[in-house]
Amino acid sequence: MYWAAPSTIVTIMVAFVELGFTRTTTATVAAKAKVFKRSIYEVFSDKMELFDAAVREQSN
Repeated sequence: MYWAAPSTIVTIMVAFVELGFTRTTTATVAAKAKVFKRSIYEVFSDKMELFDAAVREQSN
């Protein structure tokens, strides 16, 4: 499933790597990816779903 530009996916993964899963917030991811937080929630129900999707996209 293609849901974001490759550069955005890399940005999301960098946020998780830099801060760790627990300290990374959806607001942090949104700021780093230069998108609105509500845009993330339109696609993903929570941070775990976002993380899972980013990992799957990176592995393809």
